[in-house]
Amino acid sequence: MCYIGPPFEHDVFVSYAHAEEETGSALLLKWSHHVIDRITNLLKTRFNPLQGPGSHIDVFIDKNVLQSGEKLSEELKKAVETSAFLLVLMSPSYSGSGWCKEELERHFANAESEGRTGHCVVVRAQHLPDNAWPDRLKDDRGGPVLYRDLVDPKTQLPLGLDDFEDSSLRDGVKQVFIELSQKLEEYRKYLADRRIYDNPIQAPPEKPVIYLYGRPQDLQAWEHTRQKLRMKAIVSPANLTAAAEDVFSAEKRKQKLLEYSLCDGLALLRASDNDIRLDVMTIYRDRQRLYQEHHINIPWAIIDQVGGELRVVADYQVPRVLVSDPDWPDRLLKTLSLR
Repeated sequence: MCYIGPPFEHDVFVSYAHAEEETGSALLLKWSHHVIDRITNLLKTRFNPLQGPGSHIDVFIDKNVLQSGEKLSEELKKAVETSAFLLVLMSPSYSGSGWCKEELERHFANAESEGRTGHCVVVRAQHLPDNAWPDRLKDDRGGPVLYRDLVDPKTQLPLGLDDFEDSSLRDGVKQVFIELSQKLEEYRKYLADRRIYDNPIQAPPEKPVIYLYGRPQDLQAWEHTRQKLRMKAIVSPANLTAAAEDVFSAEKRKQKLLEYSLCDGLALLRASDNDIRLDVMTIYRDRQRLYQEHHINIPWAIIDQVGGELRVVADYQVPRVLVSDPDWPDRLLKTLSLR
């Protein structure tokens, strides 16, 4: 499977002219293959180590030379239509090639039918007049679209044509690689998000939502508890620091009540011997307000990492779950009547 994933079979289709017959030389062809191979290897080095088995960068390049009068093979037609991006090496030979124009047209027509834009990256390999550019690669004013320029302004030939280690060629290829990398990452993320949105069969919301209350000085214990509890529930808030800021502000208290109201249960973490009476009182008052103003009776409990006698449990009739029990996440859910 390619990096972008379904419905595509290839990440990039490279469209270029071999140009041996037109130029009477293999220089442009060899240069094109070097540039394409370099970009491909950079993409593979950048992305492949991050992917799981069966997912990798797939760059389609056809190195077979078509003979005069031949038509595009079914393999080429399918490849260009199932590629997420088109990389064009523009030259006078490209503009004059019926095969290249057909590749260009098939890719654009397919992308347009899917409502896709930004799917083509153009590299200028040789100078050609603005009016010689294919219509698909012209802007609204009739000039060429934005492109990466790999043309030597002095010779009007490709940079590094006779020296593949030329620094200007390497820098130019690097910029093409960066542009393609960004497009691939952005489109892969877009498709992943769209698959989730479009998927009509989603897992039902079976996990309860629990608000885990803790003190900033107990951050490490809070994060550890949160990770354990996440196996059984969705835990809010996302981080303890933001939740603990200015807790006595009227606006913050109002926001806290709203967050509580959207949860199925409250859990107060006791991570040290410090007195938690003030924390219990605060939550108790918040629960009172929720019940009085919104008729929400949200269950609560203490997650106790310390143990021993705790008078506040009896005073406020708050249930307590000891972490010394290895099954404490399940016991917490039962205590909160969520299981």
